[in-house]
Parts: sequence; structure tokens; C-alpha cells
Amino acid sequence: MLLIEAFVRKPSQQISGYFSVFAQVIALALLWRQIFIFKAIEPVALFRHTIQIDGFGLFVNALILIAGILASIASIDYLRRQGVSHGEYHAFQLFAVLGMMLMVSSMELVTLFISLELMSLSIYIMCGYRRDNARGIESAIKYFLLGGFAAAILLFGIAHLFGQSGSTYLLDIARAMRTGLSVSGSTIGNPALMKLGMAMFAAGILFKVAAVPMHFWLPDAYDGAPAPVTGFMAAAVKAAAFAVLVKFLYFTSTGNPAETNPRITGLHPPFDQAILFFACVTMLIPNLIALCQTSVKRILAYSSIAHAGYMLVGVRCMANYRGVGGDDATAALLYYLMAYGLMTLGAFIIVGRLSGPNEERGQLDDLNGIGYRQPFLSLVMAICVLSMAGSPPLAGFWGKYLVFKTAVDNGYIGFAVFAIISSVIAVFYYLRILVHMYMRPAEADFAQEAGEEEAAGVLRGWDFKVSLGAIAFALIWLGMGPFTVLKIVPGSETLWNWSKVAAEALSNQHEFMSKMLF
Repeated sequence: MLLIEAFVRKPSQQISGYFSVFAQVIALALLWRQIFIFKAIEPVALFRHTIQIDGFGLFVNALILIAGILASIASIDYLRRQGVSHGEYHAFQLFAVLGMMLMVSSMELVTLFISLELMSLSIYIMCGYRRDNARGIESAIKYFLLGGFAAAILLFGIAHLFGQSGSTYLLDIARAMRTGLSVSGSTIGNPALMKLGMAMFAAGILFKVAAVPMHFWLPDAYDGAPAPVTGFMAAAVKAAAFAVLVKFLYFTSTGNPAETNPRITGLHPPFDQAILFFACVTMLIPNLIALCQTSVKRILAYSSIAHAGYMLVGVRCMANYRGVGGDDATAALLYYLMAYGLMTLGAFIIVGRLSGPNEERGQLDDLNGIGYRQPFLSLVMAICVLSMAGSPPLAGFWGKYLVFKTAVDNGYIGFAVFAIISSVIAVFYYLRILVHMYMRPAEADFAQEAGEEEAAGVLRGWDFKVSLGAIAFALIWLGMGPFTVLKIVPGSETLWNWSKVAAEALSNQHEFMSKMLF
């Protein structure tokens, strides 16, 4: 794709952009076909068992590709308005998508780390792609430093796990954790270092998940990066990171080593309480900080961090000592990731479009009256914001319901109540956005400027509007299907069933890898 512009008379980033969209659509179509196939056959291990193709990985990779397609379409429009004529940006986005997909499918830690760095380096470049934009450069530097710390901690964790277990394969590490024996058959020399390796690896992934307090510079990175990049980071990067976290915790959880396919019976102490702590502070603190923000992108940035806390509720319930609903918790988490990715990506894309060519109008007051000047964009924005707030019957409501229900089913009633209270706090700043859009008059000079832009065609684009319409439709469609009372939209329940199939595929991985490696 990097060579396309060398063979055209007038270089244009739109050529590379549409090629990127086409490539990702083809990949998604092939992957969609595999989703149906892998309902009936065993997973496939590739490259000496470092990569595994299974239902869980295919489901998350489908979410990543959907986010990539939508971000690519939005980026074509964004770069055109910025006057950018070269398409290297789209190549870096494809590299990032490739890194994420390899991360999700990795069964070996060095492969996973290389994939993570491929994703991270591409994202750093995308954040600072506009070299004349000081905020973008600041965003890239801060995200680079944050990612550097995360990578260092993650790599130290991998070193400790390898040093004690003698292997970087997840299954070998899982067997060492359960039996106390390394790959060579000798007793693990220092179990404390093994647990330290687990903790450091999980901490490195929590940086990518944006859990508090690892989120420190993330709002600044989100605020300064181009809006399509911010949406892509918030949706796709988080989906890949959660998939890795779920797989790692699943394989390293406690279980009966005598079983061929040991099910999760609990996280190793004190990791069970640590996940509870990270979930609680990640739900509460970003919501409280967001109440004081006036920048729409920063509000959405703190909102995305808070949603990571809600998803950590599902991670905690995935592994518990009561042995209740492990697959259901994983399915609820996957469904939430699907809904979260759509509504967050849609909101960031629209904010970037409404903020002007250089995103200089990104404050809440700049949204005054926009609901009447840009009815379509405002309607989609309202659907995304209401879905984030958990308003029925949108997808965000059912995502939260499924995760919180899993917490109640597993006996964490206080945990679920805390999550609900945190979610209610967030409703206030979501409603602020809607109030400014529909209930505040616009300033006269801004209204005239926006009208001139619309007349000049700056706020038009059929591909852009089709993608936003698809997001709005999906959020409504996903919200109509999970339960009997709302099975009025044909086919919408299928996605919830696919979430459950993907969760079951994760629980069946251990048996498959046991047969392949031992």
C-alpha cells in the first residue's frame, strides 16, 4: 500500500484510505466465514503453536477489524479536511490492526510482546502524524512514554515467568503455576518470583486497558491525538488488551492439575482482590474527574477509562471461587466490548467532525445549538452518548446489565451496587453534552461560520454518513436482542449467542493445547 502513490500522477491519501478500507472489509468477510466454521471444528495452531486460531480470537479480531474500518473511513474525511495528501497514515493503521490481531491470537509471550510493540509504535506515529500540531506531538510523546513504561514492566514480567517455568508458552506457564514444576520437571525455585512475573505482566496489560492509576497521561494523549485516532485507540486497543488480559488470567488461574481441562476456580491470591480494587477505582475516579471537564474529548476520554472499570467487573467474575458462570462472565465481557467499541468510536469521530478542521472548537459551549444545525450528526451523537450512559434499549444498557448481573450471580452484590452508583454518576456529564447540543442557543458568529462550512461542503460525505448511520443502527440493533422480551429485531440475538460461543471456545483452549503440546 505504501507504493500505491508512486504509481499515480497526483498523490492522494484517499486512494490509500479506500484501499485500506477494502483490505479490512475483505479480511472481515474471510474472518466472518471462519466464525461459522469454528463452531464445529477444533482450533488451529500455527507457527510452532505460537499463534492459535479459535472462536475467541476470531470474535475479538472481528471487533478490531470493524473498528479499523470505521476509523479508516473517518480518517479519510479527517485528513482531507486537514489538507494532508499522503497516505502513510493508513499504512500505519493497518500495521496497528495487524499487531492487535496477532496479540489476540498469541499463545506465546514473546510473540505477544512483538505484536504489542507493532501495535504501539504504529499508534504513536498516528497520534503525532500532524507535525505542525503541538497538541498532537504532545499526545504522541506522552503516549510513547506511557507505553514505554508498560512495555518495560510487561517484559520484566515475561522474564520472571520464563525464568521460573522455563518456557514462554502460556500453557507451560499455566501448568507450572498449577503443579509447581517447570518444563524440565524440576521444582520451581522461587514461587514468589513466579507470582511477581504474573503481577508485572498483568500490570503491563492494565496500562493498555487504561485502568486507574495506570491511566495517568492517557486523557492528555486522547485529547491531543486526531479524533479518529483517539476513537480507534479507545475501541480497538482496549479490545485487544482485554482479550490478552482475559486469556492470561484464564490460563494462570487456580485449578485442579489432575483434570485434562481444568476450569477456572479462582485467581491466585492476592490477584483476586487486586482486580476488585482496580475495577472499583477505575469506575469511580474517572467519572468524578469527568464532572469537572469542559472539553468534550476529555470527557469522552475519562468516560472510556470508566468503561474499562465496568469491564473489569466481568474479568473478576470470570474467575471466582464459587465456580459460577465463568463462560457467562466472559460472554458478557465480549458483548460489552462490542457495544463499547461502537459507541465510543462513533462519539469521538463525531466530536472530531463537529470541532472544526483543526479541532479548535472542542469545548462544551461549542456544541451549543449544534443539534439544529447538524441534525444527523447530533442524532448519532445522542445515540452514542445515551448508550454510554446505559439508557435502554441501546446496546450500552444491555452490556452493563449483563456484566452487573454476572456480579450479582457470583455473590458480589456490593460490587455490583458500587458499579451501578458509579454508572449513575456518569449520567450527569453525558446529559451535559445533550443539554448543550439541544437546549443551549449557539453564538451568532459560530452559527454563521458553521453555516458557511456546511454550504462549502465541509460537513458532507456519503461514506462518512453511511458509517455513522451503521454505528447508530448497530447500537439500536444490539440493544434489541439479548433477552426474550426484546426479540423483536430479527437476528440481533445472534450476536449475543456468538459472544457465548467465543467464551466457550476460550474455555476449550486448554484441552486442545494439552493435546498439541504434550
